[in-house]
Parts: sequence; C-alpha cells; structure tokens
Amino acid sequence: MFDKPPVGTAKREHRQRQAKANRAEVQTKQQARTRDGFMCRYPWCGVGNDLVGAHLTHKGIGGDSQQIRTTTQTIITLCSPHHDALDGRLGVSKRFVVERLTSHGADGLLAFSKDGTRFAVETAIGTVVPA
Repeated sequence: MFDKPPVGTAKREHRQRQAKANRAEVQTKQQARTRDGFMCRYPWCGVGNDLVGAHLTHKGIGGDSQQIRTTTQTIITLCSPHHDALDGRLGVSKRFVVERLTSHGADGLLAFSKDGTRFAVETAIGTVVPA
C-alpha cells in the first residue's frame, strides 16, 4: 500500500509553483523595463516613473502557469495611464492598439494605432516617428 502524503502537501506544492511563476514574471518584466530604457514606450510619452509591464497578449483568467504569455516579446513598458488606455479601462475613445512589426514581437519594432489609424511607428526601440 501507498502511504498518504501529509495533510496540506498539495496546497503547499501549488503555492510553491505559483511563487516560482510569479518570480519568473517579475524577472521578465524587469528585463522588458531594461530593454525599454526604463521609460514608457508609448509614443512621445517618456514618463520614467509609475511603470508597469503590459502584456500585449492578455494572460487570461487562468493566468500564465506555463509562462508562454509572459516573455519579453509579449510585454512592453507603459506608464499606468497608457496601460489603462491599452486595456480599455479609460473608455473606447482613449484605447489604442500596439502592432508588432517584426517576428520578435516587443523585442522588435512596434506601431501604434487608434481608431484603426496608425499614428506612430518605431524606428528603434523607444524612438518613434509619426506614421
């Protein structure tokens, strides 16, 4: 016969897996902030405080336990107001879309559009020109 594991083992193992995934996500977001020069990547913003790592592909309700949606290719650095606008929390009129211009995702060049019209294109990471 098999011995039963001690009470609470499954919960403890689940918390350990969650903690490991959270540490990995924090590290990936730090790498994205470094790549973006510790500045908001939204065109002509340049804010260097109150920064967040914004997922270009949402993690979904279940999170990202397999760490496939949390990579430097899927995260850009934005200030809180622009992160809220990207996610649509400030209303439809302020929402914008980020388009990946290369196969490198956010590690490459991006274009920004609003209401279906592209208004800015990066020539280098963090350097934009009007579209």
